[in-house]
Formats: sequence, structure tokens, C-alpha cells
Amino acid sequence: MIRGLSSQPTILFRCYRPPRVDVAAVFAVWISFQIILYTALPGTICTGQPTPAGDKLDYKLNGFKCWTATMIALITLWATDVIDMAFVASHWGEFLSASAYYAWILAILAFAKAHLVPSHPKDRIFSGNILADIYRGIELNPRIGKLWDVKLFHNGHCAMIGWTVIDLSFIALQYEKYGFVTNSIVIVSLIRALVSIDFLWNEYWYLRSIDVCEEPFGYYFTFGSGFFLHSMYTLQSQFLVRYPIILSCGSAVFMLLIGGAGYTIYFIASEQKNVIRDTRGNCTIWGKQAEYIEVTYMTKDEVTRKTFLICSGEFIDLNEYISWKLSF
Repeated sequence: MIRGLSSQPTILFRCYRPPRVDVAAVFAVWISFQIILYTALPGTICTGQPTPAGDKLDYKLNGFKCWTATMIALITLWATDVIDMAFVASHWGEFLSASAYYAWILAILAFAKAHLVPSHPKDRIFSGNILADIYRGIELNPRIGKLWDVKLFHNGHCAMIGWTVIDLSFIALQYEKYGFVTNSIVIVSLIRALVSIDFLWNEYWYLRSIDVCEEPFGYYFTFGSGFFLHSMYTLQSQFLVRYPIILSCGSAVFMLLIGGAGYTIYFIASEQKNVIRDTRGNCTIWGKQAEYIEVTYMTKDEVTRKTFLICSGEFIDLNEYISWKLSF
């Protein structure tokens, strides 16, 4: 294989060839439409966690409104035969190529912005190596203006809303190929839509995540939110288009219930952690006084701050136990 690659060096470029013009145009329209929605639609203003430099940034949260507007626009255009709902799935490889190129372009622009017009200079992280800075990122919270957060837009809007669009496209492609839609692809799409809707409805949760609080905006982030989330997290729909599976009624109900139960555990565990932090430990979990660890830390502005880590709660324990067992 290595000899083959060395004798045909252009094979690497053929593997990453640019997308077709029509696919690139649709991809650009998608990004532009999400930019318009994120900018134009009203949203709740929430304050995030202190940054390493001690800044508390405000965020405009309108993710669920953007998801709703996207679904209305998409279904309307499809119902009136303006768009082919299966277009994305039919040209999936081309769209992945467009996503990969977009991730590189975005990472390079972020690198330049961090040097030329940083949003919060004190929160920049330099490694001393250009390639490492492009890959990992320099700015923690790059912004355009005061509230237009680049990280929140790409992970919270393009990625999470994109999941639903991708699933709908693969459902349409399955119907186009076979003349029917299997209950299996509907189930996985419903569960993934539940994840997207919950994320966008409770968008303020994301402001406390490692993505927002610790991860700089570089290629690692742009590739993850622009390519990896779309390609890997929708594998079930991609598989079921090629190999359609019709579940029995009992199996379908079981899969739907087990998926819903799993997400319910995750939801309650996350809510318990947020309640602990919001009440600073002055709350009960399942009728008992919450147990927590009070942690102090100092930001770069030399201000000592506190946070609270939950260490009680049945669903927290179950969530951690399942994660521990699955790690073996």
C-alpha cells in the first residue's frame, strides 16, 4: 500500500478533491442561512462561566428558534418541490469534502484573527508552533461583535441543527431507493432529534461545558463540529439507507424505549449537576440533602472563585457506573 501511494502521489489529492460546484453552493447556502438565523432571531441573553482571564461573557441563545425556523423552511421548500430532500444524502461524500475544506479554511481564519484582531487577548493560548496553534487554536472565545460567538454558532447551530437535516435527507433517500421508509431509521432519527432539541432548548447548559470553557477555537474544534459530528454521529442513518432493516413492533418499541430511557438518565443527571451549581449546594437530590465538593480556583486576574461538584444522586451514580462499565 505504501509503495502504491509513493508511485501515485496524486492519489492523496484525489481522495480530498474539492466538492462539485452545486454541492459547494448548497453548503454555502446552508452556512449563510444559519448565520442569518443566528443573527436575526431574538434570543435570551445568558452569562457564561468565568474565562481563565476572569471575564464573564454574555451569549445570545436562540438555538431552538433557529432549529424551528430551519425545519419550517426545509419542509416548506420540500413540499413545494423547490428542493430535493435527498440531495444531501445522495451527494454525501461531496458534502463531507465540503465540510473538511470548510474546517481548514475556518481554522486558518481563526489563526489569523487571533493574531490580528483577538476578541479577548488575555484568554489566548500560544504554543510557539504555528501548526500546533492552527490545530489546537489560540482564542478561547472568538467573536464577531459583542454577542456573535463563533464557537456557539458552529457547534450549537450548524452541528446540532445539521443532524436533523441530515437524518431527514437519508430518510428521503431511503424512500427514493426502496419506495418505503423503515421504522429503524425513523427511530434513530427521532432519538437524535431528541438530543438536538434538548441541546438547543437547554442551550445554557452548553455554556458550562468543556467545549466553551476550556477548548480553544482551532482545527480540532472546526473539524469536530463541522465534519466529525456530521459524519460519525449519523452513521446509523447512513447504514440503514444501504442496508434497510425493518424491526418487529416489539423490537421497535423496545429500541425506542431504551433510547428514551438512556437519554432520560443523562438529562436528569445533567439537571442535578446544574441545580447544585445554581443553588450553591443548597438543595435536595431525591429528597436528601445534596452532597457536593466545593472547589476554589483562581483565574488570571487573581480573583478566587468557587464552583460546586455534585457527588450524590442516584442518576449521577448510575450514569457514572454505566460509563465505567463501558470503558472495559
